[in-house]
Amino acid sequence: MLTDTRVKQAKKKAKPYKFADKDGLYLYVSPTGAKSWRYDYRRAGLRETLTIGQYPDVPLAGEGGAREQLEQARRLVAQGESPARRKKAEKAAERLATANSVKALGEAWYAGLEPLRSKSWQENARRWLDKDIYPAMGSTPIASVTHVDVSALTSVALSLVREAAIDARRLEHIPAATTSGGPPSGGLVAFRAYGYLPRLMIRTMISEMAK
Repeated sequence: MLTDTRVKQAKKKAKPYKFADKDGLYLYVSPTGAKSWRYDYRRAGLRETLTIGQYPDVPLAGEGGAREQLEQARRLVAQGESPARRKKAEKAAERLATANSVKALGEAWYAGLEPLRSKSWQENARRWLDKDIYPAMGSTPIASVTHVDVSALTSVALSLVREAAIDARRLEHIPAATTSGGPPSGGLVAFRAYGYLPRLMIRTMISEMAK
């Protein structure tokens, strides 16, 4: 069996070679010196190879290490599954999710509308995307976004705007607005323009991205 010291000391050679560990697990060393953990197994009479990960990103032992992942792969083989094919399927699903994330679709949505809209629209939309939507759910697949997620996001945005409007009122002595969640009263036009509009626009933007 391998030790971490031996793995560290493995040097590159003119041709690729491998160091066996146990149960089909081995360290593959390429001519460039790159090291990867691989697992050879047989399924339906055919040999398959699972590339577990690169060393040192994936250590030999410990949580998430090559030996731990080997045991998970062996269980799949015992159940008649192909760990190599499963890993490929998971990576494909991950790439698809990334391509259909809120941020990816948001950028495509913005790029399509930017030339057609005013400067103020561009600035507002860019700000809501970068400061409100992306930090909260940018990496989330659009299909996974729920009404609860959007409501929570717009509630936070409205809360921040309400605080800013209250500060502005104190500074400029603008008549008070209601803080009950209903439409603002008095002369606080900024609260109406920059509070309820973002909440409506954020909902609209996410809805249009999902089309």
